[in-house]
Amino acid sequence: MKKWPALMLSISMLVITIGGTSASAANIKKSDVLSSTAVTSNQVSTVQPAPMVESINYHSVRFSIDFMETIMAGKSEPRVRFYKALEAAIGARVIFDDFWSDHIVIEVIDKQLTPEEAKVVKDKMNSLQWLHETYKVPMDQEIITDIYWFDRWS
Repeated sequence: MKKWPALMLSISMLVITIGGTSASAANIKKSDVLSSTAVTSNQVSTVQPAPMVESINYHSVRFSIDFMETIMAGKSEPRVRFYKALEAAIGARVIFDDFWSDHIVIEVIDKQLTPEEAKVVKDKMNSLQWLHETYKVPMDQEIITDIYWFDRWS
């Protein structure tokens, strides 16, 4: 008998939810429907593409150190800090795609770095003192030697 009140409560909540949805749909005014823009015979209808499609631009980041033996093999906190610093320096969302000893491939979302922008990113990353200290690289040595865009599918 204890299940009966719980079942009735569930049914009444369902009825209230459905009733609220139906009532809000019924509240649409005829003027709201008629005020939507209609195309006359003298106008051309255009559909704007949705901005949901992201462009993905592949870039290679080259290192003077063994990436797999240092950044990837090290503790996770500095590695995450490195990823976030690179993403902040680029100024776009970055997905880290492939990893090798001397370079990584990153996907930069909705941005393609020009050679000038890539140099700025490289210089920003190489100026991070914590990065040099963490991986025991002298400040006068570049950790990142090059960043460049490439067509992954050509």
